Amino acid sequence: MATKMAEVLGVSLDYMAGLAEYELDSSITKKILFIQSLNEDDKTMLSKTIDALHRDGNTRKAYAK
Repeated sequence: MATKMAEVLGVSLDYMAGLAEYELDSSITKKILFIQSLNEDDKTMLSKTIDALHRDGNTRKAYAK
């Protein structure tokens, strides 16, 4: 019953039970599942790209103040 409720609401059981602080939207979840299927070299390259984008975003925020 709880699984069906979570599906209808579009959230995870963890989120419904208060075990997760936030709910990832389904497009993010699909991307994470895809990333997990990549080979290690591709995962490493993607991780470095995400790290660079994160760093650049933080830099823009710091200089915007």
